[in-house]
Amino acid sequence: MPKVSVIIPVYNTENYLRKCLDSVCNQTLKDIEIICINDCSPDGCLDILREYASKDARIKIIDFKENKGVAIARNRGIEVATGEFIGLLDSDDYVDLDFYEKLYNSAIKNNADIVKSKLYTHKLNGTLEKHHEIFEKIKNNKAYFNMCFSSAIYSRELLNKHNIRFLNNCIWGEDRYFVVLASYYCKNFYIEDSVVFHYVNRSDSVTVEMNEKKLASAIYSNEMIFNFINTNTIDKEDYKIIAIDFMWDLLQVLINSIKLQKFNTTPFYDKILKIFEDVKFKNEIFKENDFINFQYENLINKNIDILIDSNRIYNIRQQRKFINNLRNKHIANIKKKTSKVLEERIK
Repeated sequence: MPKVSVIIPVYNTENYLRKCLDSVCNQTLKDIEIICINDCSPDGCLDILREYASKDARIKIIDFKENKGVAIARNRGIEVATGEFIGLLDSDDYVDLDFYEKLYNSAIKNNADIVKSKLYTHKLNGTLEKHHEIFEKIKNNKAYFNMCFSSAIYSRELLNKHNIRFLNNCIWGEDRYFVVLASYYCKNFYIEDSVVFHYVNRSDSVTVEMNEKKLASAIYSNEMIFNFINTNTIDKEDYKIIAIDFMWDLLQVLINSIKLQKFNTTPFYDKILKIFEDVKFKNEIFKENDFINFQYENLINKNIDILIDSNRIYNIRQQRKFINNLRNKHIANIKKKTSKVLEERIK
């Protein structure tokens, strides 16, 4: 049994694929399997995969004869994986050469179900974002881990025991549902801050331009997430962290879609309102977050012009400030509770 199965869905990334594969094939941890799913890529990706597979027997190629989407590709990889842990890597991203060794050793040493690394975002204009703030928050509470699932490894037993998979036929947010479930069922979450996952933010990425299908997927993934957290027992403050992040994200997706004026967004308003109306602790959440409350009222009253203009009234920095203040408040509460428990143990 390999220690780690690295699953790489591949589609239209021939300009990035070699760097991705080089970072995996040259890992200091040799006992890995590399499962590459060619999702009927129209470029030269399959030839590159075959070239690398001819030199490295650890590479297994699954060749889809029709495009099925990244969720189905990842799920297929999980189904055939045999490693103790699962790593999920997109074919335009890459990892430090000791990435999987460090994460695997941390998992074994700390008996962890999930081990997360640091995350750097590389933009095409040459800028680099290191995500220090959210990384520090995840250290304090795993509920903050609802983004960038690829920056971690997952116990294969955990994924299979709870049937944790990506949302099939969903092209926006299929990964976030996966992470919410994985972090919920994870009993021991560990941070390994000595290695970095490198996310490449491409201008030609599938996530760049919104369309009707993507908006529908974003709403569907949020429906699934809120259905899960509404029907399972979750700490109140953890619930609010997850709910606020996803509500805020969904509003941004809707506003960007309206601005494009390329399709009719009106049919989607009621679906988003339904998500907001079913949220637990709604009154507290709206009271604590002016922006979400403001947008909720605009959706109810169909004040679309104000809805669009809200990103000027409440600029992105202000919106993030609201959320960060709530996160900081929550972390302070966690530390206070931990200190109280320690004091009681000493007594």
